[in-house]
Amino acid sequence: MDSAATVLARVARELREHDERPGWIWVNSEPPQIELAVSADRFAELSEALRAALQKVAGDPRPVVTGGGGARQRALRLMAGLLGVAEGTALSAAALLGDGNLAFGIVAEDGEAAEEALHKFWAVDQRRVADAAATVVAPVPRTREAVAGAQSVIVVNLELAAVSDEVVVAVLADLLRQRGAELLPESSLEILQPFVPGHRVLLVVATAEVPMDALETQLSEVWEEFTATVSEADLVDGRRRVASASAAAWSGVTGRARRCSAVAAGAARWRAASELEMATLSVSAAELNSIIGEFSDWENLPNTGAGVLPIMEIGDR
Repeated sequence: MDSAATVLARVARELREHDERPGWIWVNSEPPQIELAVSADRFAELSEALRAALQKVAGDPRPVVTGGGGARQRALRLMAGLLGVAEGTALSAAALLGDGNLAFGIVAEDGEAAEEALHKFWAVDQRRVADAAATVVAPVPRTREAVAGAQSVIVVNLELAAVSDEVVVAVLADLLRQRGAELLPESSLEILQPFVPGHRVLLVVATAEVPMDALETQLSEVWEEFTATVSEADLVDGRRRVASASAAAWSGVTGRARRCSAVAAGAARWRAASELEMATLSVSAAELNSIIGEFSDWENLPNTGAGVLPIMEIGDR
């Protein structure tokens, strides 16, 4: 996620230096996306500028991160290995901006002109289909890594069904976020919703200034409560929070463009704002409990960690 946002920031820099630079450029990290806006009559120029910027950055095969990073970044990189994303190695701009990794959401005044510009600047070169490909057997990914410093991070993968409704997942993420704050007040707990092709996942990211084994023990001790069943009363405030956040994120021209890109990426399905709000407020406890029950067994959940290794005491010889 951090690597993808870093690459998109480089694309933004190239766009700012282009002769047809957009009037609005914004880069987000969660999810990694770049937002651009121009006047209604300059869509073709925007497409040309974006294509040129992407081609320039995508030609760089060097890793975005050259092996460094803190405990959080390394733990997430190890989780990327478990999920099959670049075998957990540092991602390059060439890999992140490769064919099939980009999804576009567009809101244009003249739909026909926008479609014509897309075909002109984003046509796929069919000759690439004939390129030879080789499959490399990936090594067994690591799950733990020592990092200098005081912090340790554990990342737990909650694999959801690929067809899970986005609003149910959003309400579940909010519920887990609130529970984490209550159960682990001395730790920082995030719930991430990365887009991983072929997967729909939630990542529980716990951070604390303790050795890795101590943090893992803390998580295992509260996991039963963390994944306990929920009642309708428990969801009242959470559903409202998620509905409010969704309304803010998906409203207006920019919000509709974001939603178009999410639909293109397979991370959401198209809904009108009113339909999305109603669907969010209608998420039931039964729907969440059917998902939470799959994650109650701590021992069987894939997880990665980075940070402070425990100090082993050597006994008398």
